[in-house]
Amino acid sequence: MVLFQMKMSKEQLKSEWFEALDGCREKEKEKEKATGYILRTELERREKKVDFRNHVIQQLQLLRNERDHFEDKIHHIKWSLKYSGFSRCVTYSLI
Repeated sequence: MVLFQMKMSKEQLKSEWFEALDGCREKEKEKEKATGYILRTELERREKKVDFRNHVIQQLQLLRNERDHFEDKIHHIKWSLKYSGFSRCVTYSLI
């Protein structure tokens, strides 16, 4: 049994949702302008975003350094195999 059936398209639902969201944001901005400061929760939220961003940047730098280290090892091993006394067949099977 269907109590309520929506006949709105997805685009209409999205547009109404975004309009409602924009209305809420405008009300928040008006409150901030009226009081002259940003709410403490907003500051905390922004601080958490900045901290998370910094953490992600640090993790990416560590991963890049680790990748470079492994690439250097691989290059060194390939170079040492190429110029060692092994035959070509053994070298290709090891790589």
